[in-house]
Amino acid sequence: MTLLAMRSHLRTIVVLALAVGLLALFLSNVDLRGVAREIVRAQPGWLALSLATMFLNLLIRAWRWQYLLEPLGRTSFGNVFRATAVGFAASSILPRAAGEVIRPYFLARHERLSATGAFATIVIERLLDTLTVLVLLASYVFIFGRDLDAANPAAFAAVKWAGGTAAAGTGGGWAFARWR
Repeated sequence: MTLLAMRSHLRTIVVLALAVGLLALFLSNVDLRGVAREIVRAQPGWLALSLATMFLNLLIRAWRWQYLLEPLGRTSFGNVFRATAVGFAASSILPRAAGEVIRPYFLARHERLSATGAFATIVIERLLDTLTVLVLLASYVFIFGRDLDAANPAAFAAVKWAGGTAAAGTGGGWAFARWR
């Protein structure tokens, strides 16, 4: 066995041991029997719908990410989808948004891409997600929120202030991304 193959095997063992250790740490305070009871009691139709929408969500996000990656080079949809699934799975288990860091690194290892460039597309994705939420918030405030303004003017003012602040931050992020 060559030195390179031994390093690769050792790295795999270290990563797996780290993953198992972190998983054990995160699950140490979880009532696994209670989780199993709830899963058994769940209605199969709702579980199937949940899985289908989750899969559709991953497909759409992978397709969007592949579109954002085009300036960096061609990528296969299969690798982009796998990286997206691994990233979102990691975000479900690991603290904070660790999956957002893992996702471009994972893709860069399977495609001829710069991990830094792929990570930049993650930042653009987050800006797009924020913009989408702001458009939904604005539609609520300006179209559907008139009843809230009459019922609770203080709450409506707070919603408008939060939306305006988030819009300014997102606009600043877009301006910075375009300027760079």
